[in-house]
Amino acid sequence: MQNRWYHALAAGAVLIVLAVVIALSGRPGAAQENQKDGILQVSGVGVVDVKPDLSRVTLGVETLAPTAREAQNRNNETTARVVKALQDLAIAEDDIITAGFSLNPDYRYDTAKRQDVLIGYRSVHTMTVTVRDIKKIGPVIDALTEAGGNVVRNISFGIADESQFRDAALGKAVKDATRKAEAMARAAGVKLKGIATVTDTSGPTVVPLTAMRAAKTDEGFSGAGAPVAAGNIQIRATVEMTFRF
Repeated sequence: MQNRWYHALAAGAVLIVLAVVIALSGRPGAAQENQKDGILQVSGVGVVDVKPDLSRVTLGVETLAPTAREAQNRNNETTARVVKALQDLAIAEDDIITAGFSLNPDYRYDTAKRQDVLIGYRSVHTMTVTVRDIKKIGPVIDALTEAGGNVVRNISFGIADESQFRDAALGKAVKDATRKAEAMARAAGVKLKGIATVTDTSGPTVVPLTAMRAAKTDEGFSGAGAPVAAGNIQIRATVEMTFRF
């Protein structure tokens, strides 16, 4: 008797659940509610032109001498003069950072002996210097050569604080992506419901100048004093956006 009562109760519960499911499925618009929204994916680009307010240049001293000790000592002395000359131009100590140092034997092929012959030791000390007044780039290179330096490489320009320009470029990128999405939706005959995702896919802003390097001689860098034109920097932002429709 107890088992029959239990089975009857279970059957009644199943009937009630089925009735609720049937009632819900019969509601107008229930099928539409269960359908997923369509997704439209677009990309956007925003660009802001900015005048640079700082430069970074890699410069230094390259010395060749008969012995390793002499090469290193001469290089150290010249490097100290270069640093002093840069500081005299109001370049802060924190803006002068060692980029690399090397001391290696230097060989030259002797055709008569048909073998490499040691001709001395080459010491190279390079520094990355941040110049916060780009008008000083020429004077900085002049100071380098006058102090005995002979290496100039990788001049690039930048913005001390590009956050506000980056934000403006991002705003333009979002507007560009939204405009594209709206145009595509109109063409497809659908209506956008809203934004699903927004992703910043921007890369770093780097504007290098053609790299320059001094001839490997003790006469110094013959290109010193040449004017350097910075031009404008383009702060570029890109975004990926998805819209629901």
